[in-house]
Amino acid sequence: MSAPSSSAERGSGPRRSPRRTAGWPSTWRPHSRAGLERTYGPGHPSAVHRYPEDGGITVEVQLLDPAGHPVSGNDQQTGHAAIATLLETSLGIAAPAPELAARALRRADPGDDDWTEAATALGLRGDEDTFRAAVLWCRGTDPLRQAFGADVLGRSRAPRSRQVLRELARETGHPVVARAAVAALGRRADPAALPEVLRHAEHPEAAVRAAVADALAGLLAAGHTEGMEQLRALAEDHDTEVRARAAHALTVLRGES
Repeated sequence: MSAPSSSAERGSGPRRSPRRTAGWPSTWRPHSRAGLERTYGPGHPSAVHRYPEDGGITVEVQLLDPAGHPVSGNDQQTGHAAIATLLETSLGIAAPAPELAARALRRADPGDDDWTEAATALGLRGDEDTFRAAVLWCRGTDPLRQAFGADVLGRSRAPRSRQVLRELARETGHPVVARAAVAALGRRADPAALPEVLRHAEHPEAAVRAAVADALAGLLAAGHTEGMEQLRALAEDHDTEVRARAAHALTVLRGES
């Protein structure tokens, strides 16, 4: 599956006739709409179109003005499993948790649409069966399945998920699991999880250290001495991406102080 397109606004080039999808869930690939809202502000009505092309389907979100005219658009090509999950969500169909996990794990890539759409769908459910399934995945032995369970719990609103995530972050050293657990704790924005997040600040894998920097932006109070020192150390990391994430986190925290 191809990566998301880089166009924040659609150009004027030729385009196939879209098929408008009524009721398409706004939870599809959340950063696409979020990116538009960062530029144009929240509260705009939106429309979603899909275009068959390049052996897949490109989904386009458009923000609309009060008269219903497009203000801006963001698009992304989506995999077939992700499309199935999106359609089920829009139709109110709750596919079994093991089926969604199988879709997510098929490509073995936490950044893949099939993974993120399945994790989002499960995280939004909030039912007991889904929670128990995610806990079992976190406490299993397959690192990818553990990471997927952490991602689901990080998107859940269940208060009990925080303790499971903290336990996972304390016990794992596996880079895929550690990154997922740290990212999930950062998403939950619970300052009590700081010790578990900081534990991975010197992880040998740059992706984990970058996840720590991202998480600290939402967990730290500007006056937290240990956390700020660790973030400043990450801002001097030998890895470019880690340095960039840490610098961004420091900017966010300084703006809040």
